[in-house]
Amino acid sequence: MIMYMNDFEPLKITIGDFFRKDTRFIIPRFQRSYEWKIANIEDFYSDFLRISQDQMNFLGNIVVDASKNNELEVIDGQQRLITTTILYAAIRDLLIEEIKTVDAIRLAENIDQNFIKQNVFSSSQAPYKVEPAKDILEFIEADIQLGG
Repeated sequence: MIMYMNDFEPLKITIGDFFRKDTRFIIPRFQRSYEWKIANIEDFYSDFLRISQDQMNFLGNIVVDASKNNELEVIDGQQRLITTTILYAAIRDLLIEEIKTVDAIRLAENIDQNFIKQNVFSSSQAPYKVEPAKDILEFIEADIQLGG
């Protein structure tokens, strides 16, 4: 059976609002592995810096299947989504391990709760916002999402 998606509705949303939703992002097993090289990450980081300086307001497309409640299956954009998670985790860890002020630790906790971990009131039993493909799941959970 072939099914067509008739209710395609593009949304403009900030990456912060995208992650703050009480939603999990599932990378399906048919997606390719995380394959970004240093050049891809440098381009992404440059775009991210331009966004923070109001020179640009588009980080890229993320296409999801939203047919399940509170779970979005990522159809396109998984490399960007995983890289964003890594960036948030790196900022969190830097604040905790290097800056160490009360405000820095509070901000790190905010990043962890809003962008990396599921809301404690979420209906999902899974602890993290992004569930990567199985081939990198252990690495992402242990070294990125769990923290420093």
